[in-house]
Amino acid sequence: MSQEEKTLVIGVGRFQSVETVAWGDILDTNIVDFDNIIVDLTMCDFAPLLAQDEAAFAKLQTSFARFISSGGELTVIGTDSDRTYGTADGSIYDDWSWCPCDVRTVAESGTTVRRLTGEFEQYLSHLTTWAFHFKVGDGAKSPLAKAYGRTKEFISTSVVPYAENRYGGLLACQIEFSVFVNIGQDFANLAGRIILLPTLPGLDSESAVSLALEGVTGNSQEKISVEVSLPAWIAAVHMPVIDPIDTRVALLRSEILACEAEIEQKLSEKSAYERYKGLLYLNSFGLEDLVAECLTRLSGVIKPAKYSQEEFVLEHKNGVFLAECKGVSKSISMGHLRQLVDYVLKYEEEEGCAGKGILFGNAWRDLPLDERGTGDRPIFPQNVQVRARTLGIALVSTVDLFDAFCAFLSGRVTGDAVLEWMTNAVGVADVSALQLSAD
Repeated sequence: MSQEEKTLVIGVGRFQSVETVAWGDILDTNIVDFDNIIVDLTMCDFAPLLAQDEAAFAKLQTSFARFISSGGELTVIGTDSDRTYGTADGSIYDDWSWCPCDVRTVAESGTTVRRLTGEFEQYLSHLTTWAFHFKVGDGAKSPLAKAYGRTKEFISTSVVPYAENRYGGLLACQIEFSVFVNIGQDFANLAGRIILLPTLPGLDSESAVSLALEGVTGNSQEKISVEVSLPAWIAAVHMPVIDPIDTRVALLRSEILACEAEIEQKLSEKSAYERYKGLLYLNSFGLEDLVAECLTRLSGVIKPAKYSQEEFVLEHKNGVFLAECKGVSKSISMGHLRQLVDYVLKYEEEEGCAGKGILFGNAWRDLPLDERGTGDRPIFPQNVQVRARTLGIALVSTVDLFDAFCAFLSGRVTGDAVLEWMTNAVGVADVSALQLSAD
């Protein structure tokens, strides 16, 4: 097994360099994310799992089918248990119902063990007596066939014995899968395999799993033992050699706290600045509020709407500018421009003087920036630009506003210059006029 492979042990112990999960949590575990899985059926009790979810066996069978078909290796320490589990709908299950292929055990005992391969050598060296042997049916259950993208009639199993009893009963084996290419003639091997191992007499489950892990990973395994609790008084026993260590640790902890506080402050500053990226994707009230906030930081004066239904009013150098903000998944349209024109006319009607409209447009807001403003995705189409110039309205892309605002935040341009750029524009406000320079 390569160092990158991930191994999961289900139901027992904690071991080095592998992950473990209890049976009660298995339905919430994405077992397909592992390369190797070891299951010890001697330690399982499916009753609580069925009480939690009556469809548990079906879900497990589907998950293990996906795991095997993805090239996973499933190692099962078997049991000859005759336990059955019933559900409210009358279904009856046993300890093998979760398995995506047909495996059964025959309850017979003996002492003859014939080793046929060197696989799982350490594990099988402890097999001196046995209380059952395996029987493997041909083919795959429907979930495994489906995971392979086939019907179960076209899936075949082949068994490689690791150890047998005197009359050929399987004590340990490997199950592989193949698919009919030409019925009755050719087969093609499929990914994934199942390894069946016997219960080892005289060994507890954790020791047996440790040996199985050695066979899977190639590395000797040790169970991670639980640390013994220390008596309360032991901490008060003084060791002079530890004093300088404690002093250094205290200093380092103080420095860490200071660094963590500074990191928290900097992350808060970063988050506050990154809010302005909303100019590139927001719409509706979110875009309106953010544009107004940017204009305020640029030294503009923002007043709430009062002349009609404009988003807000910008006051700058004795000028009054009626703002409309649009965030859309396409180009800014004549309809958007017409809406702003109505606001400007209403202002002139009530105030007796001319106002100026500014249309802030976040067009194609769902697309990356380099896919906007192209020939087939204009921010402001030509008809909108021509009409805006005729009416003396400024068209400001929020992408350009974002670039100008970033330049302002980094001190490359003044807030007044940015406001002058947009309020003096007739038609599209050309951001190149600000002569922004990169840091």
